[in-house]
Amino acid sequence: MVCERGAAQARHQRRSNVSLARERPFDSPGETSRVTFLIQPLALSSLLVTGDDRNSWLDSLLTAEVKELPSGRAIPALFLTKQGKIQAEVLVLSSPRGTEVAHTENEGLIEELDRYLVMEDAELAPGGAHFFALLGSVPDQLAAEVSGLCFEYVPLGPEGRLLWTLVDEARVLEVAAALGGVKDEVAFDSARVQVGWARAGVDFGPEDNPQEAGLEGSHVSFKKGCYLGQEVVCMQEMRGKVKRRVARLEASGPLSVGQVILNAEGQEIGKVTSASGSRGLARIKAPAYVAGTEVRVGEVSARVSPLQLGVPWDKATSPGILNA
Repeated sequence: MVCERGAAQARHQRRSNVSLARERPFDSPGETSRVTFLIQPLALSSLLVTGDDRNSWLDSLLTAEVKELPSGRAIPALFLTKQGKIQAEVLVLSSPRGTEVAHTENEGLIEELDRYLVMEDAELAPGGAHFFALLGSVPDQLAAEVSGLCFEYVPLGPEGRLLWTLVDEARVLEVAAALGGVKDEVAFDSARVQVGWARAGVDFGPEDNPQEAGLEGSHVSFKKGCYLGQEVVCMQEMRGKVKRRVARLEASGPLSVGQVILNAEGQEIGKVTSASGSRGLARIKAPAYVAGTEVRVGEVSARVSPLQLGVPWDKATSPGILNA
């Protein structure tokens, strides 16, 4: 089954092709302005898939098109239930050992995937790799020093990179520090919110489908063949609306996680799930998640904009992007 999105798919493609530039969130006066790049260990587990059929088999299970896995890019995807709910968010990439599937903590993922192995030439094993998000001017020497690989990393936008390595975290951070890198969770989380990177277990969870999580434009291919949960996802896409959705908020004042969001009538329509200054991510009920909707968060006003993974805030909220 192939689900065609027509104009909607084209809009997503145009957005992803826009050349974007933005200020780094750590380029501010003071000590952090001298940081060359940020490095953040990611709480991802590694699953190694080997065998001649590994990519075609993964393609039949994951929402993204990974059959012809492009070199040098970490592809975000989702592993769904038959009902179209999110079991795990994953990143798929090619390493010298085979195809790596980096996934949010899910102890039963190997067993669950193994259920769908029948006659395919593919084997699953714990990968043991470590993953780090990099943001800024990352020297090529970093990957070489830790025998790692750097991949384009869509969630963090044009300057984002994903480092794959088998070297332990302490050694990687030591090498990074010598090259001008700094581990700063506050700055990194601010960068995450700035580019609209919703986190599994924070901004969305297993009760959501891709559209509710706002990930259908970045994690789902509507041109590929069948995968687990595809029929439900396609039906939802053709229906064109969901009951709730993860979206961005840009407010007139500071936001805090857990704040209640109210519509013009004073009705509760959602809550802030991630925040950095006056910008945040939130789960918002229909129809208030539509771009441009004005809402109240505590004592401040806020404007809703779409969740576009890796798109800098000023671009995502500009009329040219919203109406593309």
